Amino acid sequence: PNPFSPTTTFKFKLENESSVGIKIYDIKGSLIREYKKQTFPEGSHQIKWHGRKNNCRYELTNII
Repeated sequence: PNPFSPTTTFKFKLENESSVGIKIYDIKGSLIREYKKQTFPEGSHQIKWHGRKNNCRYELTNII
């Protein structure tokens, strides 16, 4: 997210059924959010992140 958009959408396309997990780090290298691996069928998918850390607090700065 940035000051103009409170959410970020991760879009991805799979050619085969696959396990996908996403980890989001801040500029210091600290893990701030993790979406655990889950299996997705082939095709297009998206995961929305609303700027919150794993502890549900908002992360407002230093996102890479």
